[in-house]
Parts: sequence; structure tokens; C-alpha cells
Amino acid sequence: MLNEFLIELFQKINEEDYDKVSNLLSIENFNCEINVKTESKPKRKQPVTMKMKIVSELLLIENIEEFVEQIGGNLKHFENGEIWILLISSHLKVLKHLNSSESNLKRFFNASNEQINVINNFLRIFTNSSQLSLLYSFGEDSWQLASLSGSSDAQEQAARSINKLFIACITERSSLTSQSRKWGTYRTAALLLQVYFHLGQLNLVQNVLKALQACELPGINEFPRAHTVKFNYFLGRYHFGREEFESAEKCFTFCFERLQQQQQQAFSKNFSSILHFLIPIKLILNLSKPNFEFISLFESKQNRLFYANLVEFIASGDLKSFTELLKLNYKQLIKAGSFSLYEKLVLLIIRQRIRRIHFLTENSTRISLNLLHNLWDTNWPLDDVICLVANAISRGLIRGYISEEKQFLVLSAQNPFPINLTSALCDK
Repeated sequence: MLNEFLIELFQKINEEDYDKVSNLLSIENFNCEINVKTESKPKRKQPVTMKMKIVSELLLIENIEEFVEQIGGNLKHFENGEIWILLISSHLKVLKHLNSSESNLKRFFNASNEQINVINNFLRIFTNSSQLSLLYSFGEDSWQLASLSGSSDAQEQAARSINKLFIACITERSSLTSQSRKWGTYRTAALLLQVYFHLGQLNLVQNVLKALQACELPGINEFPRAHTVKFNYFLGRYHFGREEFESAEKCFTFCFERLQQQQQQAFSKNFSSILHFLIPIKLILNLSKPNFEFISLFESKQNRLFYANLVEFIASGDLKSFTELLKLNYKQLIKAGSFSLYEKLVLLIIRQRIRRIHFLTENSTRISLNLLHNLWDTNWPLDDVICLVANAISRGLIRGYISEEKQFLVLSAQNPFPINLTSALCDK
């Protein structure tokens, strides 16, 4: 079976059928414990019995390179034939490590190290866009194996290899044609950003962005939608972490609009991931209200109810209910990576509560801090409330100042609430 597999593989290499070669060289076709997630269409897998026979034969071979040369000797006479033999040999070593009797972490660590050799050999023969399916497969396999190894060294090594794939895409100097390697830029960049997020190396994201700015690329709308959506999702999260909310909003809106052009049901999970960031960012920037249609895109009833309540509590200035809502959904928001963003919405609630008190006191420009604290309906100390009010003033949500000596909030006589948040959140 292994002989037949290699013969078919060599044949497809000679025919330059790289999509089929990518399918044959994907580790998910041989190891049932690894489910490599890709953005491409589901691949047709070999029957389980054939996989088992191929792997069982592979485990008995001591010198894999010599065996591959014996089967594919004629390949040496073709262009880059010797490199292909090295690449295939490394791939078979990866499979051998994965199916060895060693511990899980040891198997994945050894396989991850060998996968680096697969990538290095591939880079020697990577010439045009017809080979991009191989680039995607090798890069994603490398990160999957490194992640499963639990080794930070293996993960950082995989990150460096994926960066090499990214550089190979953007540094092509030939004209922009359908055969250009640059068509792999955004999918590889998206994987690289995902890796940097996992490793906590967000400082390296700037290197990717600078490389993209310096590179002459086709328009972003000419690239596959799945590639640019994933890239902008991680770029949006990067800007979000730096509190660059306007840039983050542009990225998440890009993702949202592109997914809207597809069948909604197929992307419901992706919609949820995007909206977990986009809705609170829009609330902070006061760009638009998350209307019912917007919120209804969440696939779960729990999410729809959460955001309906979120909008209501912010608009009414109900800090107690808002705080309880965050506590109830704490784990979900932490998992989504957006909890800190919701904490910032407290300032909008502060503004709404003060605005309501201002109205109830017949637009008085002097509000007692003790009165404000008593009406807060929380167990927060007065000093904490004063700190939040001061923060809201500093961010421009309220115009005025705090008189600590007289314990009063003094509002500006002219437009003390410059942002008309109520109209942005509530239907008239």
C-alpha cells in the first residue's frame, strides 16, 4: 500500500496536480487523532483500512529516504526532483513519529520538528500560485503539531517557519499575474496573526503590517473572502487590545459585511465571534445602534438576550443590572476575549445615570456626590463612584468638574452631555 501511495504521489507531482499532492501530504489523512481545521472544502480522505496499512508498513522502515529514492528514482531526473524526495521523506517521518509508541507530547514534539524540514524543502521549490494549497497545508499542519506538542520552543519554531511562508508570498518581484505567489498573502498573514495571539507576541504583529504596507498587492477585494475575513478578524482583535477602537471597528465591520454576503446560517458561529466585539465597540464609538436585526444574527438565544439587556441597561443607566449581567456572562466574555471591552461600557452607564439625575433635578448644574452615590443602587464605595465620574469627564462623556471640597459634581451650563447616546441606543 505504501508503494502504491508513493507511486500515485510521484505521478501527481509530475503532472503538477498540486491540489491532489496537498491532499496526499496532509497529516489529517493519516492520523485520526488530529483534526486539522482548514478553510478549504472538505478533502476526500483515503479509506481507513488503506491508511492503517500504509502506516503499519511505514513503521517497519528504518531508512525512509532510501526507501523513497528506490520507489521514486525517476523523479530525480525531473526539475527539483531531489528536493521533492527530501520533502516526501520528511513528511513520512512526521507520520512515523505521530504513530509511534512514544507519549503524546513526545510524538507531537518530534513530528513538529520534522514538519519544519517539510516547510524548508517546500520553500526551495515554491514558485507560483498553483502550489498555494501545499503552502496552506504545510503551514497549518506545522502550527497544529506544535500546539499539540505543548512545547513553547516547538511553537516558536513553527511561528518562524510560518513567517518564512508569509515572506515567500509577499517578496515575489515578478508582475502581478494569476500565477503570483502573492495570492497566498492574506491567508498566511491570518495564520501568522493567529499564532502571535496564541504566543502572546503581539509586538510582532507590527512587522506583518509593515510588510503588507511595503508590498505591492492586488486590492483586498480580489483575494478570497475567507482569507481577508480571517485576517481582519485577528487584526481587529489586535487594534482592540491596543484600545484603537476606530481601527478595530473598521476591521470587524469589514468581516461582518463580507459574511453578510454569504448564507447567514453557514456563518452563524463566525457572526457571533465578530459581533462579540463589534457591538460594544459601536456602543463606545456611538456609531450606530445594535438593532434587533443586528442582534438576531447570534445563533444562541442566550447571546440574543444578553445583548438586548445590554442595550436596555446602558440606555437606562441601570448600573446594578448591568453589573449582574456581566457577572452572569463572565466566563463567556472571557472566552470570547472581550470582557475588558464591556467593563469600559460602565462609563456610558455612568453618563446615562447622571444625565437622568440632571433631568430629574430640572437641569441643575450642581449634583451632590452623596445623592449620586445613594441613587447608584450598588455596594460600591463613594470614592469608587467619584473615580468613575472623573474618568467619564476625562473621556469627554460629560462636561464639568468635581468639587471635592463641596462634594458636588458641577456640570457645564452648555451641553453637559455632548454625545446623544440615547438616540444611538433606543428607537424613537
